[in-house]
Amino acid sequence: MLPNSSDLASYGGVKVNYAPVENPQTDFDAPTLSQMIGDAASSTRTVPRGYVRLTLNATDGYIVLNSWDAVWKSVTTTVPVIHHAATGTYTITFPTVVSDEWDAAQQPPVLNNNTVNIMAIYGCDVEGSTLAFAQATISSANVITLYTFNSAGSANDLASTVVNVVFR
Repeated sequence: MLPNSSDLASYGGVKVNYAPVENPQTDFDAPTLSQMIGDAASSTRTVPRGYVRLTLNATDGYIVLNSWDAVWKSVTTTVPVIHHAATGTYTITFPTVVSDEWDAAQQPPVLNNNTVNIMAIYGCDVEGSTLAFAQATISSANVITLYTFNSAGSANDLASTVVNVVFR
């Protein structure tokens, strides 16, 4: 399940009615349930997995993680680590393994059984009225590298600027 991708087989495949549906107001018809499961499973291949919103600074201790969320945050609450690597270059590092809500609710709980694998950057924007640019790339399975530039296109730390990154 999330943060991994699923398909209909992940949920036991196509469902078949054991008996005719007696009350369609309270009971699901198995083919209808299979369609809903298939739709939900398909969305796991495209929906964003999380985002970070940070205020930049050239000094690590002054970079502010304003907010973040991920599909695993309800269980694995380890905040991403933000590092200023060089002028105009920051890294955002997530845990290598996380727990999902379903597995953590099992008895006994199954923890840290999902490997983080960032597969796409869906958006990267700079807030504010000053013209600036940001570009994010995937450096490894759990690390995003953020590059920031001033309006002239030169690498710049963009101190005190808020940047948002959405990823899958």
